[in-house]
Amino acid sequence: MTAARLSFALLGLACAGTLSVQFWLNIERRGGVEPALTTMLLFFSFWSHILMAAVGLWLAARLDKGWSAAKVSLAGAVCYYLVFIGLAYEVLLSADHNPRGIFSLTNLMFHYIVPAGALLVWLSFVPKGRLSLRSVLPWLGFPLIYFVYVLVRGAFFDRYPYFFLNVDRYGYEKVLMNAAAFIAVFLALGVVFVTLDRLMAPRRQVETP
Repeated sequence: MTAARLSFALLGLACAGTLSVQFWLNIERRGGVEPALTTMLLFFSFWSHILMAAVGLWLAARLDKGWSAAKVSLAGAVCYYLVFIGLAYEVLLSADHNPRGIFSLTNLMFHYIVPAGALLVWLSFVPKGRLSLRSVLPWLGFPLIYFVYVLVRGAFFDRYPYFFLNVDRYGYEKVLMNAAAFIAVFLALGVVFVTLDRLMAPRRQVETP
């Protein structure tokens, strides 16, 4: 197995293992499978780690056939979501979040170790020079779907995962502005990824915008 395949396998297994531990802890805390699952699905960090678990293991199995454009874009997208999670958690949430015991270990995995590992794997093993600014736009679909899910679910169950998406507290106008601001940050981070991709690319392998 090549270093790239092994790295994505380890990322996928790290995500799957941490999700499994967190799910078991949530079953104990919430008193059942259904409330544990619905609680986890409220948070973008869990969405992104589920995606990396699936994509990481898939890439580990399929990279023996080389890097297609779709694989490069997919690998870039999932690593980008995880890097965003790490940055957003540190800037917005970490000061008011103090998990204890084993929860502190899963929190460390979700918000620090896996995002850092994803960035390192992307920098080290994903071919460069194949992304363009057009690559970023499809990547925004995943967080947009998440925002719609949170708002629709919140309208029915009156529960929101993050303070900046709390419609009861801020109203729809402010929450939609907050969501738009986050999409803008996602877009900016995507531009950073494309810029790094171009800077690290071998000559004559850079995609045009």
